[in-house]
Amino acid sequence: MTHLTGIRFADFAIEEFMTMKPAPGHRDSEGRAARATHLHKLIPEHLQVEVAEYTNREGGKEQRSMTGNTRRQVWSCRLSDKVPETVRATIYEMSDETEVRERMLYHDSREAAWTSKDYMYRARNMTPGLEDWKPGSKALKGGTWQGAVQDAYSIHNLDRWSVDKSVKVELILKEWTNELMDLDQILNTSLAPVIKEARPFTRGFFSASLLLLRYRPYDVVETFLRAVLNDEGTKTDEGLDGVNLAADNLRRKGTKDEIFAGMIGSFKVWEEGRRQVNSAVRRMNVMAWAKDQKNKKRDAEKQAATLRPTGT
Repeated sequence: MTHLTGIRFADFAIEEFMTMKPAPGHRDSEGRAARATHLHKLIPEHLQVEVAEYTNREGGKEQRSMTGNTRRQVWSCRLSDKVPETVRATIYEMSDETEVRERMLYHDSREAAWTSKDYMYRARNMTPGLEDWKPGSKALKGGTWQGAVQDAYSIHNLDRWSVDKSVKVELILKEWTNELMDLDQILNTSLAPVIKEARPFTRGFFSASLLLLRYRPYDVVETFLRAVLNDEGTKTDEGLDGVNLAADNLRRKGTKDEIFAGMIGSFKVWEEGRRQVNSAVRRMNVMAWAKDQKNKKRDAEKQAATLRPTGT
């Protein structure tokens, strides 16, 4: 065994490597194995893997595979023409799991070769509480929601419309875990034919939905979104209600910003019990609305804190 500073090299029997858990932030190995045909013929380069070694919460040493996870799945499923007897590992010594998570952001394969689903899988895998979570709704099984998390974060945390591209979704998803899981539960529903045809699940739709769930009560947002997805809005001589406005907004397509503003504006019309004769909701000032919602929520939380009984 060869040692360098914080790095050493060792051989692992294939049985030991096959049972090793992957490091947080790996790609969807199970989903990639069948597609990774370049791994279906064993060559010497496939025997080189990288492993993180760190002290776990119980004080013991733990090893996690940083690379070779898809190869392991290929070998486990007997998709390769041969299964090796050993692999040669570069072992990186780290302090704890937090360091592993941080370093995995800058490790692994070239990100240019990653798909949106790879990013989605890594973001979930690196977020405590979401490591083993899989969306139940078909809408969230794609990768569009990742950009929506960045949009919502930018508006809520940075008070800006444009996204800071240096902010990785893996680092902020933990702040939006509740909203994402709530949205998944709401979207796990049937769609009216006209809504299904409109293909509503765009980045603008997801961004607006996440912010609505951040600022407004779950049951209120659930009622609104389910009504929209089932096209339950009404139209009278006085105009369209908010649900009808939202459905019309989705059918009309448009830019991400138009759909985003249209969803927020339609919700506001619906919550206020109004009707509207045109689609001016797309011109709503979302930043002003978000700032107002944040202030109201902060004030409500402060008031609730002052009303809590103190211990004796």
